[in-house]
Amino acid sequence: LRRLSEDPNSPIGELLKADLDFHRAIYKAAGNPLIVVIADFVLKMVAPWVQKSLEVSGKWRAVGLHEHMYEMIRDRKTGDLSRESVEENMEHFRTSLLG
Repeated sequence: LRRLSEDPNSPIGELLKADLDFHRAIYKAAGNPLIVVIADFVLKMVAPWVQKSLEVSGKWRAVGLHEHMYEMIRDRKTGDLSRESVEENMEHFRTSLLG
């Protein structure tokens, strides 16, 4: 995701795939096959809106939000901090779609 965001010529489709793959990796790491199936279904449904969000808000903003989520997982931070990270991501997604 970061590599693609650094290339001004990277196709939005590749960035979208990397974004969705990031989320798929998190769901897979949870170790629950049902979560993986449900999440994949949801990701396919929201992909057009994720693409619009990437187009509107820019690549770097998406990378920063994803890096923050990754750090929360890596550092095993749970509770309020991880919830705030997810809420920040969802708020960014919402505002980028509403303009």
